Amino acid sequence: MSRTLLNSILAVALAVVAGIGCHKSTGSSNNAGTLLAMIAEQSQIGNAVGTGMNSVTNATSGSTDGSGTGVALFSPIGAVEAVAQNKKDYSSYLARLFSSPLEATVYTLNCPKGGTATRTPQGSDLTAAATVNVVWTYSNCAFGFGISMNGTLENDWTGLAATATPVQNGTVLNVASSVTLSDSALGASLTESASTNSLGTGIVNPQINVAHVLSFTSATAYTINTNITRSGTIFGKVIFSHTVTTPTPLNLSFNKGAGTRTVNSGVQSIKHNLANFTVSLTYSSVVYSYTTCQPTSGSISFTVSGNRNGSGTVSFNNGVATYTYTPTTASSGDKSESGTVSVRGCSMN
Repeated sequence: MSRTLLNSILAVALAVVAGIGCHKSTGSSNNAGTLLAMIAEQSQIGNAVGTGMNSVTNATSGSTDGSGTGVALFSPIGAVEAVAQNKKDYSSYLARLFSSPLEATVYTLNCPKGGTATRTPQGSDLTAAATVNVVWTYSNCAFGFGISMNGTLENDWTGLAATATPVQNGTVLNVASSVTLSDSALGASLTESASTNSLGTGIVNPQINVAHVLSFTSATAYTINTNITRSGTIFGKVIFSHTVTTPTPLNLSFNKGAGTRTVNSGVQSIKHNLANFTVSLTYSSVVYSYTTCQPTSGSISFTVSGNRNGSGTVSFNNGVATYTYTPTTASSGDKSESGTVSVRGCSMN
């Protein structure tokens, strides 16, 4: 069965838009931007932890289902919500817009609220091709809520087999990403891209750097190397900028029958580029629901170094991730933190 993840890469952007909607009428745009920046600073550690965890969803949205025949791409939950609100049936449209990149269909689609999304694959999973490259190009692709998408996502596969399960030991997926979500009326934008080419560049678009490398050891197990920067801007003011790398690659396995995807081990490093500190996450058997992408069990421990120093943990209960942070030496600039971590959801269709 082909699997399409409905990844909410708009989740943070939508939350930001909802927040600034409350503040926009109370002062100038600069004041609103400053206020939001202050709010964001109240949970620096939690925001950094969330960026690290969400980069796993970002990377695994390009991995296969249990049969190895379908590969999922990003589909903003905002698009589905917009469809529901407008009471229109875009289900077949969305299925095509975010379908398996191993399918060989070439097409350009008009997005629900304007703009286009062009899909350009080379090769398919039903041929003897060991290499498949698929590019999505978004041009002012709007899904409602005033938010539009621009940029390019490229999935470059090598080592595929000409079998019913093309993904095998030795298969590699490079995910090159440069995507911006924005609302020009509110001056908000969210950008996810690889700022350096340390993991390589796209085959079709060499000007776009690779953000994730998935190296498969079997059809259902792989490692992830990551180098991606995620930043948000409000009214011209950058409110956060995080760079995620993997000093120790994440080791994942998935079981469609059990409905789980597990990060067995690995270490992520999240650099807070504005506050100049680094959060290092160590994963231990973190189990995600395969159908919702929410964490259900396992644990994460983390350390913080740089302008802030301390340690903490992340625990999971019924899809909710909760973190606690304790500084080595408490001060006005380094206080304890605790709260929930916003983890992107997804759905099956």
